[in-house]
Amino acid sequence: MFPLVSSVVGPSFEFKDWNEFINLEEPYKSMPKYGNIKPALTRLIQGLLCIGVSPMIEAYFPID
Repeated sequence: MFPLVSSVVGPSFEFKDWNEFINLEEPYKSMPKYGNIKPALTRLIQGLLCIGVSPMIEAYFPID
């Protein structure tokens, strides 16, 4: 079986790295469990704002 990351991104990830990440072995053991939720939600909100604002800007300044 291949890790899910390889099926989405490509075979650039090795099974050993994926297995260490899933089982929280070194070097991933010291990584905080939910330490990236705030930056991830900030990026999500920024992306949604860009998707929402870009049609309004394009209405005044067409790409053509």
